[in-house]
Amino acid sequence: MPRSDNFWYNHIMKPDEKSLPERKSLSHTPPVSVTQYASTANYHVTVCVDRNKYGISGEDIGRKGPLTGQCAVALLCAIQHYSSIGELSPIRAVVMPDHFHLILCNRSDHSFAGVITKIKKWMANKFDVAWQRGFFDHRIRNDESFEEQADYVAKNPVRKGLCNNAEEWPFAMRWKW
Repeated sequence: MPRSDNFWYNHIMKPDEKSLPERKSLSHTPPVSVTQYASTANYHVTVCVDRNKYGISGEDIGRKGPLTGQCAVALLCAIQHYSSIGELSPIRAVVMPDHFHLILCNRSDHSFAGVITKIKKWMANKFDVAWQRGFFDHRIRNDESFEEQADYVAKNPVRKGLCNNAEEWPFAMRWKW
């Protein structure tokens, strides 16, 4: 039934145009961090495989998954490739068995979301990796937060018991800018 013929919508649910609040404009200029969201900001990005497809849950999270060996090396090479052609400015990357972390600076005109999508598609085609939709990103707002995020990423394999110290983990890279 079309909405115009729906009594419930027209008489009960349809908002009264006069009762809707009026949108107010800000009485101040938005901070630079909001207006320049895309330029020269650092981000911590986490991309996960489809854990349901691989039967990963509970204690296995971060310990089991398809991103190991040659697959993990290929993922790091893909990140390096997009860095070398100027579409991505990575700072640190750590590949875990079921996800990867990437700290990057959004310096270029390219959307890092687009590059992440390209990497996921390539890995899906080349290594049959099933990914979760989308990814998680966190904008790093200051030096203290940057150090916390970088430390978290580097020590992730240690926390999951995959190595004794971060330097031992073979599926990690650092870039210097």
